Amino acid sequence: MKERPLILFTLASQLAVGLFVLAALSQVLSAPAAGSPYPPLVLFAVTPLALLGMLASFLHLSRPLNAWRAVANLRASWLSREILCAAVFAGLSGLYTLVYGFGWGPVALRSGLAWLAALAGLALVYSMGRVYMLRSLPPWRTWLTLASFYATAFLLGILALAPGLPWGESAWLRLAALFCLGVQVLAAAQWAKTQSRPVRHLALKAAYQRPEALPPPLRRWLALRLGLGAAGVALFVLVSPSCSGPLTALSMWLAFALALAGEIIGRSLFYSALE
Repeated sequence: MKERPLILFTLASQLAVGLFVLAALSQVLSAPAAGSPYPPLVLFAVTPLALLGMLASFLHLSRPLNAWRAVANLRASWLSREILCAAVFAGLSGLYTLVYGFGWGPVALRSGLAWLAALAGLALVYSMGRVYMLRSLPPWRTWLTLASFYATAFLLGILALAPGLPWGESAWLRLAALFCLGVQVLAAAQWAKTQSRPVRHLALKAAYQRPEALPPPLRRWLALRLGLGAAGVALFVLVSPSCSGPLTALSMWLAFALALAGEIIGRSLFYSALE
């Protein structure tokens, strides 16, 4: 599949944004005495993920050495804005991680950097969605494209953080994970509903889009995609908060792996509209 670099770019970037927003802002908003519920080490995964996503996006270009030209049309191109937001987010998240990790500067500086990087990350996910909301592709031209991208970011971020969570404080994250899964179900239903194929009307001598039933292979892949995501969320939600230890952490990593596999399949189906 020629869109593999885009799958890696979008998923790695969205995971990085979800991790950063949850982890960094929790540190900013937590009471100093209580501390953040998230381990600081997760921040060190954010910038490498963001950079990996940017590298994958460059590999998708026919001439990667000319990638700098992609930001030349910020006024009219969501693609240019997407690349700029990705670079800004990678830079600010990396700077915040260093400042926080080494304890540099006053608390106000660290808080400001965290908010700026979080806003850049949220803008990156928004610009990603707008890139794909094309008039020529009805399955993508819907608010659910944006909603599903944000749902992916926060669902993967929540499940990636789950192995290090203090379970007594994660009830609201269970609700958030269920909400994200619901958004993905709606997006998948919309995608299946709007599948169509071009048909040429001989009398009118014009082409139009005719809706058709989703082929059985795609239905099976879609069911697998939702099943994996649901299994990951169910494992995260149903593991007892009173449990602790290696088995619980292993269960949470399994939940993340299941959800990630479902997102990879879902993103592959998303890009199948280009083929």
